[in-house]
Amino acid sequence: MRHRSADAALLASALGLLLLACSPEEAQEPAAGEYLFVWTTDADSVDLNFMAVVDADPGSPRYGDVLTTLPVPTEGRIRGHHTEHRMPEGGVLFANDFGTGETYLIDLRDPMVPVLVDAFTNAGSLDSPHSFERFGDGSVLATFQTSGAGSGAPGGIARLDQQGRMLASSSAAPGGEGIRPYSLAIVPELDRVVTGSADMRGVVDSR
Repeated sequence: MRHRSADAALLASALGLLLLACSPEEAQEPAAGEYLFVWTTDADSVDLNFMAVVDADPGSPRYGDVLTTLPVPTEGRIRGHHTEHRMPEGGVLFANDFGTGETYLIDLRDPMVPVLVDAFTNAGSLDSPHSFERFGDGSVLATFQTSGAGSGAPGGIARLDQQGRMLASSSAAPGGEGIRPYSLAIVPELDRVVTGSADMRGVVDSR
């Protein structure tokens, strides 16, 4: 697993300087909890992903404005993709770039100062993380599209801790060579996880 903690400190420092340069009006915060977090990619899909923080308070004079952004530089052809659907209690969100295969951990506890905490690309032999659902204990269940050398074999699912480290995993290989785990839903009443299959890289037919 590859982590990039060093990048987080550099980005946090740069963002801090940017916020200090804002006028008092520009730095004004909306009401607590009234934010929309948008994970997006720059226009040419080459250099940067962004976590944009939007004022979502209907009573605010800046309603709908982008209050700040966290640039997340990377290498290669990028494709900002899935995030968790709900804000985790710990405030650190998993956000995926499917083009590079990296998933970023972004600290949103202070919405006006989002911070890149870390990043990972795999869980053991599983590659191409895609979708995420969080358990009550804070751990995350994630689908991975592929596995193994060359990322040609079926992926699987992995349970990760809040830092993105693997706790347990299971391969989708018994389901067939064309299986590419996509979205997922946890069904606590049945003690089961339901996943779909779609080949995001266009290597095999989707099922």
